[in-house]
Amino acid sequence: MSRNWPAFAPALPSAGERIATPARGRVAKLAISGMIAVALAAQLVSGIIGTGRWGWPIVPYYMYATPHHDGDRLTWEMTVLAIVDGAEPLPIDRWHFHAPYPVFNNRVILPILNGNHADLEPVIREYCAVSGGRLTKLQVLDGGMAISRDGPVYGLAPEIVGEVAVDCGAGLVR
Repeated sequence: MSRNWPAFAPALPSAGERIATPARGRVAKLAISGMIAVALAAQLVSGIIGTGRWGWPIVPYYMYATPHHDGDRLTWEMTVLAIVDGAEPLPIDRWHFHAPYPVFNNRVILPILNGNHADLEPVIREYCAVSGGRLTKLQVLDGGMAISRDGPVYGLAPEIVGEVAVDCGAGLVR
């Protein structure tokens, strides 16, 4: 078998020969392939079931989530407000509770949206004390963004997407 290559070129294996790969290299390749497979599977599951914002960094992108038609509204930014009788609404943010976004989302936003009010008791107690017992509601507002053929439309009026009535005297959700 004659090859017309210079003598310093490494000999290439024939079709039946196997290239020897060190064990460490095989393990590294297997680990990288495994990580890629897990990331793709997580993204697929996220896109199918819609993990929302709690699934970071594997999240369903807005372009694939819900809106399909011109003018559909996107849940872009949620604001939580404490509605106080006779005063301006008090914004409730995660920094007040020193909580990362997933914790704030699961303990404040989702209970208001889903009607699971047991998790809201600490928030209700805090804001009943801050407002002097005049807290009447907790609200979640959608920040106001829609899609159009020309791209995103910002600046829409906020929309109430969740609300819980509160009675500070009883300390419970009405």
